Amino acid sequence: MNTTDFKFSDFRHPKSKVSICAIVATHNASQYLRTLLSVLHAQSIDVVILDNESTDDTRFILREFRNGPVIDVITLPFKGYFSLTDQLRKKHEIIKQLPHQWVVHHDVDEIIEGRDGQSLRNLIESVNQTEHNVINFDEMVFLPDSDHPQKSNYLAFQRYYFFQPHENRLNRAYRRDSNLENLTMAGHKLKGENISIFPTNQTLRHYIVLNERHAREKYIRRIHDPMDIQKGWHKNRLNLTEDRLSIPESSPYLKKASTEYPQVLSRETPVKKHFWDW
Repeated sequence: MNTTDFKFSDFRHPKSKVSICAIVATHNASQYLRTLLSVLHAQSIDVVILDNESTDDTRFILREFRNGPVIDVITLPFKGYFSLTDQLRKKHEIIKQLPHQWVVHHDVDEIIEGRDGQSLRNLIESVNQTEHNVINFDEMVFLPDSDHPQKSNYLAFQRYYFFQPHENRLNRAYRRDSNLENLTMAGHKLKGENISIFPTNQTLRHYIVLNERHAREKYIRRIHDPMDIQKGWHKNRLNLTEDRLSIPESSPYLKKASTEYPQVLSRETPVKKHFWDW
């Protein structure tokens, strides 16, 4: 696929609603893609895919969603290593061309929503009626209960921990006309002259690994862009081993979401490190 498959002019949000576009970078993460696109499609949120030359089923899944929510697929050449620097530069170029009112930096292994479980669209439409132009999110990292062989049911994971190495670290949604950028802060914090962050943090559900095999495939084989390393990025993902990537059976840091009220997630006892550093 290339940029001739979809066009920015084809974005399909209802004209009565705020126009929103999520920019999603992906490389061989098809096990997440169908679920994420279905969630965003149900909310009439457009999606631009930045495909880092995936070799799995990504191409076929994207064709299923060419009538919504995917409006463009742009190829980012894969250099043999993961380059966040290249991704952020390309995303910045894409955002400048978009006609949407709000943009969302959305990773493929995440579900982003309001603090009380409201949809991302409803959240953005509510904030759009205020003077604020940025929404910050708390990261809730979900883990499987055991070494699940299936990868398609990750939204049913109940165990999670509140990952917060520092406050105000995920400025993921913002008004496009605010002229903000996240090139220098690893895609986390926005920079600009007129930042006004909505005072209540919302929820980002991060399904970081789907089972132990997936954890090892995802992190042990990953090579990082030397430029990223020079900037001090990815420090908590370097030199991981199979033992460190074992899914913990229990931990004082782990909480369990309620089956009756899955949208209610605790902000108590935030942790500064991921499970492999416990």
